[in-house]
This record gives sequence, structure tokens and C-alpha cells, in this order.
Amino acid sequence: MPLVVKDVVVMAGMGGPAGDGYSESMLAVKEGYPGDVRGYDARTGKLLWTFHTVPKPGEVGNETWPGDSWKNVAGANVWSFFTVDAARGILYMPLGSVNNDYYGKDRPGPNLFANSIVAVEAETGKLKWYFQAIHHDLWDYDMPIPPVLFDVTKDGKKIPAVGAMTKNTLLFILDRETGKPIYPIEERPV
Repeated sequence: MPLVVKDVVVMAGMGGPAGDGYSESMLAVKEGYPGDVRGYDARTGKLLWTFHTVPKPGEVGNETWPGDSWKNVAGANVWSFFTVDAARGILYMPLGSVNNDYYGKDRPGPNLFANSIVAVEAETGKLKWYFQAIHHDLWDYDMPIPPVLFDVTKDGKKIPAVGAMTKNTLLFILDRETGKPIYPIEERPV
């Protein structure tokens, strides 16, 4: 679903032949499209920016895809809805899993930006911060819920927050401007 922010139309990419899902063979090179998000000039239609949801060499996060594993995936797309903080000019993208959702031997590493909430400058697409809820997802526990904006009062201080939820109903409450967790998050390897 497109989103308009000032004079920018933001569009999510496809995730595969039918969105998320399996390719013909779970062991084959992934079929489908990258989930790249793009911003277009609302008046001219000119492409203004592209955010690669599976980072290419030289981009933040590419190191989380050992070797050339980043080349063989599709997905990591926004398949629900964007959220925007218009006052701050921040676009929040809840990103899904990469294909194949239930197999990951051919894509070692944490696999940024899959299963993340990513915040970018709405007008430029420049990365502000990210929070990856599931590292190297094998269960399709991506973020299907649009991020929710609200304020949290903690220790007497009002904090602008964004809530991001995964399919396993974990709600992550993050500082809207920095992406830092407002409440402690304990990560456990599984």
C-alpha cells in the first residue's frame, strides 16, 4: 500500500512470485523480487530514493549476509503498512522474512533487514536506525502489524515511542527517534 509524505510517494516492493512464500524448490536459488522500498516525487513520478531491504555490498547490514548469500534471496518486504511520524519526518517500515521463510541454510548470518522495523528519513530514504526482532528467521515470525506511534512516560519523562509487533505477539517498544528499547529486552540464542 503506498504512503504519501509531503511530496514523496513511498512504495513497498514485492516479496516473491506471490508475495512471501516458497520458491519451486526450498534448496534452489530464491525466485521473486527484492522487497526494496522506493520514494517517488509525487509531482513528476521521478524516483528519489531506494532503500535496499537486503543490503548490497558497501551498505549498512551487508556484512550480516556472509559471502554472497545476499544475492540469492527475495522478500524482506513491507507487506502490511508503513507508519510515518510526519512531525519528525520519519518513515517506519515493518519488514517481513526473506524467502524461504522456513529454510535458512543457504543464507547464514542474522540477515538484516529481514524481520526488522527500519526507520528512514521519509524524504530521502536515509537510514536512521533499525531494530531486528528475529535474527535469521526460520519460522516466518516477521512483522505483519503496522508500527504504532504513542508516548510512554518512564521515570517521569515523556518519551515518543513506536511499537512493533511480530507474529509471535512480542511487542517491542522503542524510542521513536533512536530505535533504542525503552524497556529492557533480553535476547536468547535458540
